Amino acid sequence: MSDLVEKMEECLSDTNSEAYARQHMKTKLLEYFGDKIVITDINGEPNVVTFRTTAAAILQELYVQTDDVNIEEQKMNIIKTAARLIKSDLKSLATSSGNYPTIDTDAESHVHFLPVTLSAFLGVLVSEK
Repeated sequence: MSDLVEKMEECLSDTNSEAYARQHMKTKLLEYFGDKIVITDINGEPNVVTFRTTAAAILQELYVQTDDVNIEEQKMNIIKTAARLIKSDLKSLATSSGNYPTIDTDAESHVHFLPVTLSAFLGVLVSEK
């Protein structure tokens, strides 16, 4: 949700208009897309917007398992599902060669190029300390 508000601010930077607040953005998205989107709403965590068909298809694959799947297979299925969700978000990113990061810029400035899902994954995987 924060990324959408930030993108709206960028698009409106040369105008007298202001971007929506996060809550208003959420309301507008739900009005426009209705039940075609899923918005995570977990206290303390950034909201993530996903198209229901994308999320449903990926999550369905996770839960279509036989009862005799062992713990290691379950872990691998979860990891593969997370990878497919992140891949889906990466494919949906708008790209532009006009603002592509260079090798000379610091790593922190590259984070805003990542989808929220990949950023969250890397945050859990790699300790910030």
